Amino acid sequence: MIIRSKLMTVIVVLLLSASFILTTGFTFVSMVRQASPVAASLAPAPEFPFADAKGNWAEAAIAEMYAKDVMKGYNDNSFKPKKPVTFLEAVVMLDKMLWGKPISIDISSDYLHEQFNIPEWAVGYISSAMRNNIMSWNELQKASREQPLTRQDAALLAIRALELTKQAKAKTDITLPFSDLNQISESMKGYITVAYERRIINGYPDGTFQPNGPISRAETAILLSNIALQIPSVNADEIAGFVKSTDLQNTTVSLVYGVNQEAQIKLPEQCLIYFNDAPSTIAELSAGNHIRIITSESAKLTVVLADAAVPDSGTSIVMTPVDYTTAPLNLQQWVETNKISESYVAGTFNGGLYFMATRGEKMYMGYSVEITRVSISEDQKVINYRIWLDRSDPGRNAVKLPRISYPFAMVRVDLPSKSIGTVTFVDRFNEIITEVKLPR
Repeated sequence: MIIRSKLMTVIVVLLLSASFILTTGFTFVSMVRQASPVAASLAPAPEFPFADAKGNWAEAAIAEMYAKDVMKGYNDNSFKPKKPVTFLEAVVMLDKMLWGKPISIDISSDYLHEQFNIPEWAVGYISSAMRNNIMSWNELQKASREQPLTRQDAALLAIRALELTKQAKAKTDITLPFSDLNQISESMKGYITVAYERRIINGYPDGTFQPNGPISRAETAILLSNIALQIPSVNADEIAGFVKSTDLQNTTVSLVYGVNQEAQIKLPEQCLIYFNDAPSTIAELSAGNHIRIITSESAKLTVVLADAAVPDSGTSIVMTPVDYTTAPLNLQQWVETNKISESYVAGTFNGGLYFMATRGEKMYMGYSVEITRVSISEDQKVINYRIWLDRSDPGRNAVKLPRISYPFAMVRVDLPSKSIGTVTFVDRFNEIITEVKLPR
C-alpha cells in the first residue's frame, strides 16, 4: 500500500511568500504584500463530490487531487477508487500536477499519436513528461498499450518527479524490509529504496512489496499527494500555516506563517476539512495544527488539510552559521567529503560542535537547504540535539540561474559540558528525517 504521510522529510516549506489568499469570486490577492493581517472570504464549496469514494481511506487525498485539477471523476459522477490506473493515466496525472496544462501539439506529439497510438487528449502531457524526464522513449509501449501501472513503476515515476534519479541510481546499499525483494527488478531496487526512504510508498502488512501489483485510483491519489508535499512549487497556490486560534462563530482561522506573520482566513461553511486524513470540522482544529487550504476555481471547491504537528519539548540554543570559505582546512575537508551525497552529519572541530545538511548534487541557484533551529533536551548523563531543517526550490517554471556548487547548510554550537547522546535531524514539522551518532 501507499504510505499517507503529511509531514514529509525535509521538504515542505510554508509557501506563503508565493501563496495567495482568496477573496469572494475567487480573486487572488497577495498575502505577503500586506503590512497587517488580512481577511479572506472563500467561496462556498459543495459536499464531497464522489459518493462512491466518501468514507474511503484515501478520501482526503482524493479531495486534494480533485481540487488541484489532477484527478477527475467519471460521467456518472463516480470516482471508482478501486479501479486500477494505467501507466498512461499515471503519467498524465503526474504531468498535470507538476506543470498544469499540456504543451502545444508539435511534430513529436503527432509522432506519439501516429506511431505509438497515444490518444490525442494525452499526447501533449506525454510529450511534456518525456521532455521533463518523467518517462522515456522506451516506455512508450507501456503507455500505448494502456498497461496497468505497477507498484515498481509507480516508485520509478515518483523518483523522477522528485528529481532524485541520480540518488536512486547510486543506491548500492539495498536494505528494503520486503520478503519478496527477489521479485523486484534489479534496475528498480534503487528507485524503490529511495521512494521507501522518502515515505512515498510502503509495503503490505504481510511484509511483501508486490512490485508487479497494480495501483488503484485511491492509491494513486495518495501517491500523488505524497509527491506533491515534497515539491514546494506544486503547492504554490495553497495557503499554509500553523493555527493560532479559531473563531467558530465566524468560521475564521488565524494562521501564523513565515517569521511570526499572521493572517485571518474565513472558511466557507461547507468547505471540506480533514484532520489527520479523516473528515473533520473547524471545531476540531486547535492551536499548533498545521493546515493547508486548497481552493479550486474550476470545481468551486475548498479543501482544508490539517495535521497535528509534533510538539518539541526541547529548548532552543544559539547557533552560528559557518562561512565555509573562511573555515579551517579540516572543516572544509569535512564539507567536501559529505556534500556530494545527501547527508545529515555532526562533528566536533576546533572546540565547537558542527551540524551539516546537504542536498547531495549540483543545483541551480534557488535550490537551498537551511538549518533554522537547534534545540536540546538533557538528562543527568547526556544532551540530545534536534536539528530543524527547511528546504526551498524555485518554481518549476522559474528561470534557472547559473549553477552553484552543492547546496548545504552548516552551523556551529558550543560544545556541551555533558556527553552527547543522539543528534536528530527533523523537518519543519518535527518529523524525524534521520538520527546520527557522533563519531567516537
